[in-house]
Amino acid sequence: MTTLQHLHSSELAAWLETHQAEAFDLWQKERLVTPLHVTFDTPLALENGDVLPSFEIRLELYGQINPQRDNVILVCHALTGDAHLAGKHHVDDKKSGWWDDLVGEGKAFNSQTHAILCTHVLGGCNGSTGPESTNPQTQDAYHTSFPPITIADMVNAQHAVMQALEISQWHAVVGGSMGGFQALEWGIRYPNAMKKLVIIASGACYSTQGIAFNAVGRHAIMHDPQWKQGLYQTHGTEPRQGLATARMLAHITYVSEDSLDQKFGRSLIEGQSTLPTQSSEAGTSFQPEFQVESYLDYQGQQFVNRFDANSYLYLSKALDAFDVVASWGKGDLKTAMARIKADCFFVAYDTDGLFPPKETHRLVDALIALNQSPSAVTLSTPWGHDAFLIDTTELNAIVPAFLYEATRELSKKHNTPLLNRDDLAPLLSLVEAHDSVLDLGCGKGDLLEILKAQGTHPRLLGVEQKEASVKDALNKGLPVLQGDMLHTLKQLPDASFDVAVLHLALQSLQDPYRVLQEMKRVATRSVIGFPNFGFLPIRLQLLLRGRMPNSSALPYMWYDTPNIHLFTLKDFTTLSEELGFQQARRVYRFGETWQARPRRAWGVNWRASYAIYELV
Repeated sequence: MTTLQHLHSSELAAWLETHQAEAFDLWQKERLVTPLHVTFDTPLALENGDVLPSFEIRLELYGQINPQRDNVILVCHALTGDAHLAGKHHVDDKKSGWWDDLVGEGKAFNSQTHAILCTHVLGGCNGSTGPESTNPQTQDAYHTSFPPITIADMVNAQHAVMQALEISQWHAVVGGSMGGFQALEWGIRYPNAMKKLVIIASGACYSTQGIAFNAVGRHAIMHDPQWKQGLYQTHGTEPRQGLATARMLAHITYVSEDSLDQKFGRSLIEGQSTLPTQSSEAGTSFQPEFQVESYLDYQGQQFVNRFDANSYLYLSKALDAFDVVASWGKGDLKTAMARIKADCFFVAYDTDGLFPPKETHRLVDALIALNQSPSAVTLSTPWGHDAFLIDTTELNAIVPAFLYEATRELSKKHNTPLLNRDDLAPLLSLVEAHDSVLDLGCGKGDLLEILKAQGTHPRLLGVEQKEASVKDALNKGLPVLQGDMLHTLKQLPDASFDVAVLHLALQSLQDPYRVLQEMKRVATRSVIGFPNFGFLPIRLQLLLRGRMPNSSALPYMWYDTPNIHLFTLKDFTTLSEELGFQQARRVYRFGETWQARPRRAWGVNWRASYAIYELV
C-alpha cells in the first residue's frame, strides 16, 4: 500500500533523493506507485492575463531520476486522464493506471533505465488545481470563477514541476490526443527542454467537428437543472445526467463505426424488442433496446463517478482553443513548427475520426519542408481514436527504438543485411562516406541500417508506403516516414540531400516521370536501381512462348504484378536525358554478379537483368 504524499515544491527534489530508491523497489516488486501532491506558492501567470496566486499539481513517478537528471520522460495525459499512468496505489485496486501496459522494463516507457513522470493537468479534478479547488484569496471554491485555462497553461504548470525537480532537459515528452497537444506545445514553447517528442493521435488544433461535439457536451451539462450555474457543490447537487450525456457523446467520437459494429451490431438487450409495444407507463417505449445504447449509458454512468462537471467544461474549452498556427505561426504552420528542435516521432491511426491521419501529416509535412527528418507511421486498427489507449502492443513495438536510440545489433563488420541482399553492395558503392541520404521506397530499412551503422552520414531519411515495412524500419531506430513518395518529395526544399536513392520501385510508381523530376530538384545526385525488361531471357520468353515472362527477375504473374511500367535500359536512358540528368556511374547485374561498367558498355540492354544508375 502507498500513501499520498503532500509536499511543497521546494521539498520535491530532496524528497525524491531520499525516497525514490524505496519507491522504485516497491514499484519493481509490487507495481505500486506513490502519488505526490505538490503545492507551488509562486504565482502562475495564465495565457489570458489572469494569475493563479498558488497552485497544486498531482504527479506520479515510475523509475529513478539519475544523478545527471537527464533520463526523465514526461507523459502527458488526454482529456479525461490523470496522473495515474501505471501500476496501482493499493494491491487490492481493481484497475491499474491508464497506460499500464506501456510502463516497465522492455516496454515503451522503460522504468528500469528511465524515470517516467506523469502529472495531472491544471484545471483537472484529480489533485491538480481546478474549478472545485479552494481559492486561497477567498477560501471558497472557485467553481466557475476559475479563470479560463489553455494547453499552454497546463504546460507552464508542468514546467514549474520541471524546475522543482531541478531538471534542465527532459529525455522526451510524450502524449496522445490532448496529451499530444501538450507535447506539441512543449516542443514549440520550450524548444530546448527535451531531446525527443512523441505525438500520438493528435494534431495542430482541434477540428471543427470536434469543437461541435464539445459544444453539445457542454450544452448538456449546463442545461442540466442540477448544474446550478456551476455552483452545484454549494447546493449539494451534481449535474450527473448532463455530464453522462456529454461523455456518451464524446465516446462516440473516440471509437470507429467498424468497432461499434463489430462489438454490438444491431444486437438487442436481452429480453428487448424493437417492435412497438403497448404500455401503461409513460415513456417506457423510449427505454434502451439495443446493446450499443446500454454500452453508452454504462460509459456515461461510470464517468460521472470519477470526473467533475466543471472540470470537463474547462478542459474541453482548452481543447477547442488550442491552435499552434494562431498562437505561434502567425497563420503559417511551418513558422510554428520551425521552433521545434527535438527529434520527432508521430503516430496516427487509420480509423481515427477525431484526429484522422491527415492531421498528423500536416505536422510531418511542415517539418519536412523545414528540412527536418521526423519519423511517422499510420497504424491500422479497428478501434478508432481510442486505439492509442487500446493497441498498446503496437506502441510497445515501435516506440522504444526511437526513445532509446536502440538499434538492432549488426554484425561486428556492420554488414548483416549484405549477407541477405546482394544488391546492397553496388548501391553502397555509389554513396559517399559523408553523404546525406534520402531512401525512397526504403522497405524495411536495410540500406539505411548499414548507413547508420557507418556513423558518417549527417542525415538519413527513409520513405515507405507499406505499414509493415515501416514498423520493421522503426524497430531498427531508423528515421522513416510512412507516406506517398511523390507527396513527400514535394514538401522537401531544393537540394535537401546529397543523394536520393530509388531502388526497385520506379517500375511500380504511378507517376515515375514526376518522381524523377522531384528527385532532381531535391538531391544533388540520384541513384536509381531497376529491373531491365529488355533482358534477353525476358525477350525470348515473350518471343518464343507468346506469354508475359515469369522469372527470378520478374517473379510475378501478369495479373498480380506490382510492376505497372515495363521499360528497358535504353528507355530509362532516354527519359533521364529528357529530364536533364547527366549519367555518371553505372552498375549492372550479369548473371549472379554485379559489375561497374562505363556508360557505353557493349550489349547491356539485353545482357543485364538489373541496373543501378547514378544521375547528376
